[in-house]
Amino acid sequence: MSESKASNKEIAALFRLLGELMELHDENSFKIRSYMNAARQIEMLDRELSGMSAEEIRAIPGIGDAIQKKIAGILESGRLPLLDKYLGQTPPGILDLLQIKGLGSKKAGILWRKLGISTLDELLKAAETHQIAALKGFGPKTEENIIKSVNYYLSVRDKKLYAEMEGPLEELMQQLMQADGVIRVQQSGAIRRKNPVIEEVEVLVTSKSGTLNELKKHPLLDWSSFKEKEGTASIAWSRSLQVTACDQKGEALALFTGTTPEPVREHIRFDPKLPYLSERDIFKAAGLPYIIPEMREPALSFAYICSVKEEEIVKEKDIRGVIHMHSNYSDGTQSIREMALAAIERGYEYMLLTDHSQSAFYANGLSPARIKAQHEEIDRLNRELAPFRIFKGIESDILHDGSLDYTDDVLASFDLIIASIHSGLSMNREKATERLLKAVRNPFTDILGHMSGRLLLRREGYPIDHEAVIDACAEEGTVIEINANPHRLDMDWTHIPYALEKGLMLSINPDAHSARGIDDIRYGVYAARKGGLPGKRNLSSMPYEEFEDWIAQRKERKKRLAH
Repeated sequence: MSESKASNKEIAALFRLLGELMELHDENSFKIRSYMNAARQIEMLDRELSGMSAEEIRAIPGIGDAIQKKIAGILESGRLPLLDKYLGQTPPGILDLLQIKGLGSKKAGILWRKLGISTLDELLKAAETHQIAALKGFGPKTEENIIKSVNYYLSVRDKKLYAEMEGPLEELMQQLMQADGVIRVQQSGAIRRKNPVIEEVEVLVTSKSGTLNELKKHPLLDWSSFKEKEGTASIAWSRSLQVTACDQKGEALALFTGTTPEPVREHIRFDPKLPYLSERDIFKAAGLPYIIPEMREPALSFAYICSVKEEEIVKEKDIRGVIHMHSNYSDGTQSIREMALAAIERGYEYMLLTDHSQSAFYANGLSPARIKAQHEEIDRLNRELAPFRIFKGIESDILHDGSLDYTDDVLASFDLIIASIHSGLSMNREKATERLLKAVRNPFTDILGHMSGRLLLRREGYPIDHEAVIDACAEEGTVIEINANPHRLDMDWTHIPYALEKGLMLSINPDAHSARGIDDIRYGVYAARKGGLPGKRNLSSMPYEEFEDWIAQRKERKKRLAH
């Protein structure tokens, strides 16, 4: 890791791992908290540490002289010596234990010291033979959750988020393009379809020879697994990445075939001998409309994807406002003004500020008194930043009984309300569905936030009857959020066709906790495009005046229903 390669995300990960290992070894709790806090602060920064001076880094909350010096060392050498020390004292398999949801480094340390557990296999075996339940502080329920979490982790361990692969893959493709004889390098397969979770990454290399001969000396290629007949090779930096070669004549067909799963491809008749100049020619020759790569999925019916008009599908440039943002009033890292200026800089017309509600004590949720102070600040900023507009919102917790987190008079003080579940996630399908249905039927609920509560590759969402919730939203005129955070992308894109059929408006929202988080909007757009969402059915695509009118209509509805 060189200075230019040490990203904030990588540096934060080193400090977070250091804190976890120190907790595992039962070290000083104050130091542990300082390193974990430093990781959080670094991850939320809007600037790269590599471009900041020592003084600027020391000025970051929670980062003093000692941590600044460690950051400087990472930027220079790519190493954190204190972390290396703890890694040397820790069995390698314990790093997998730290990935198990609900276990944590403290409990992992107890299991290691008490039962000698240092691998996932040992953890699973101990849980299945009920050795863990007998330990103080664990019990049968913890044991049951460990089994479930280990099995889930094993099922996703070799998968990556699209957002995690996007940057590294682009760098690799640029390097491959520099090889002599290479004409083009293009994404293919699941990565080109922009699947939220990627199991295998594929790229198509168009070369003069039509083979991978031009790349045989490339340092990133692992030729030990090269298969000449199939024209594929694995890449050293990712065991799941495949490269396929073709010449210019066969490029369109190779790209089409590589990006189109069989259940979709079987509907298209093409002649492999024809000189297709582009993928569009293949669809045209079959008498079919062009199907964007994102929608070439077996989960969608062929009739549906052919009914969607390409020019109407939402694009990133269609987004006019930033809906669902957090400031440092709750758990965001920047002020309202800083978040607004970041939205203005990116060309947006308005934003809906939705800090956490009072029950979210872990996120510094807002009491009614703090809401009043925030609204006064928003009024001042709206005068200063006009014509840009900050709308007053809240992300109200959906409580265990399905009610919202304030009295009606407090709820009435907001322009819009996003209702979301953040606690009590261990529910069966009936309980979770009923909880959501009650919240949706509350007249103050305007937008249903991240409806399944999932965190991709981290935790499964609570099980719900998606169709029942969508039906209720259709009846109440409630918008469903497509949360653009790449770990969420919730509602899942596969439910978009049903939501559209029921007449719903959806909303691509970044759930931004920092200025940088606004840029997650593009991942929400990718997911929305997979489901064929038209721009005109996306709330955050509304121009300012139209959005303001929509809010006015919602307010009138609330007054009418309240009486």
